[in-house]
Amino acid sequence: MEKGEMRGIFLAACNEITASFNNGAWKPSQKGQCWKKKPANKDLTYEIYFQSSTKNTENYIDIIPHIRIYSSKAKAYDIAQTGNQYCQGIVFSEDLGTLSPRNHHVTWNIAGDKYQNNVDEIADFFVKYGLPVFTLFDNAETAIEKLKERGTLFYDYMVKEGDTLMPLTYILLYGTKEDAEQFFNGHVKRCTYKNRIYELYKSLETADKIDLCFHEFYQAGFVKQAYIEGLRLYPEVKT
Repeated sequence: MEKGEMRGIFLAACNEITASFNNGAWKPSQKGQCWKKKPANKDLTYEIYFQSSTKNTENYIDIIPHIRIYSSKAKAYDIAQTGNQYCQGIVFSEDLGTLSPRNHHVTWNIAGDKYQNNVDEIADFFVKYGLPVFTLFDNAETAIEKLKERGTLFYDYMVKEGDTLMPLTYILLYGTKEDAEQFFNGHVKRCTYKNRIYELYKSLETADKIDLCFHEFYQAGFVKQAYIEGLRLYPEVKT
């Protein structure tokens, strides 16, 4: 099977999956590999993106669905804060498998007789686990309350690895400093490497310069952002 044929199967799957729940609001690009929607809050953009692999064969064609939420205001904020013109203003990004009860990055095979069952399952997963996240962000107040309560662990079965500080800028822009502080500390409390966060946060008090583009460890940039914004790190969080 030629690469063009495998690409055709992949794109057919992307379009069939999205067609199963699209009411006309989702608009395609890249021949259907990417779909975008503008909610009532025009600052935000919702995106569905289907990832594949350059190593596909006729017996294994990868498809990995992702959901992403962007904010124009967050993009402007992040560029101003970091000086990095390539900031995209991502509010949230995750692959569909991690949002599902499988709790990890999932690659579906849509080659041959695997095609229909896996296309149907992905479509079902979007309806059950992907689209509700977009719906949550339709209302900023509701989204912020949920994020303060449990971070980005949107479902009871999700594991700590699914928790991220990515929406911090969004909360700073759409909520209050107190909202952002509660979200930040909730994440630290759940985090498996909270001591590293405490050490970095403490070191910032005497730092000559804070480089938001340099990451000492995963999510260190968000910890620096929290410090710069004056968010307190509650002592009682530490164990």
